[in-house]
Amino acid sequence: MKLFSKIKRGIYSSKAEKIQEEIDLIKQRENSNTCELLCVKLFHFSKLNIKSPLDLRNSFLENAELNSIILSRICFWSTKLKNANFTNAHLYQVDFWKADLSETNFTNAELTSCILAQTNLQNSILTGANLKNARLENANLTNADFTNANLKWAKIDLHQLKSVKSLKNTIMPDGTEFSSIWQKLIETSEIPEIHNRI
Repeated sequence: MKLFSKIKRGIYSSKAEKIQEEIDLIKQRENSNTCELLCVKLFHFSKLNIKSPLDLRNSFLENAELNSIILSRICFWSTKLKNANFTNAHLYQVDFWKADLSETNFTNAELTSCILAQTNLQNSILTGANLKNARLENANLTNADFTNANLKWAKIDLHQLKSVKSLKNTIMPDGTEFSSIWQKLIETSEIPEIHNRI
C-alpha cells in the first residue's frame, strides 16, 4: 500500500511539473488568449488535487473566470487579476502579494490564510468571503465591499478600513461583529488591543 501511495505521489508530482512548464510557455507568449489558456491549466491542476505549489507570478489574468476553483499554495505575485471572478472559490494559503485584484469578485470565497499584502483590492467584492487569518497589510481597500465577510485574526490596519464600502455584519479581527464601537475606532484611527492569535 505504501509503494502504491509513493508511485501515485510521483505521478502527481510529474504532472504538476508538466503543468508548470506549460504555464511558463503560455506566459512567455502574452497573446490575446493568454488568460483563457492559463485558466484552463489552473482548472486542470485543481481537478488533479495536486498538493504541489504552482508559480503564476507576473501572469496576465484580467477578467479571468475562476469561480468555484479549488487551489492551495499558488503564487500569484504581481499578477494582473483585475475584474477576475473568484466567486465561491476555495483558496487556501494562496499568495497574492502585490497583485492587482481591483474590481475582482470574491463573493463567498474561501480565503483562509491567504496573503493579500500590498494588493490592490480597490472596488473589489468580498461579500461573504472568509478571510480568517489572512494577511492584508498595506492593501488598497478603497471602496471594497466586506459585507458579511469574516476577518477573524486577519492582519489588517484600522487605517485601511476607513475607505471600504461596507463592513455590515462583518466579523472583525477580534472575532466580534462590526458595530458602532468599531466604526468609531476606525474613524478615529485608534487601534484596539486585539490578540490576533487565540
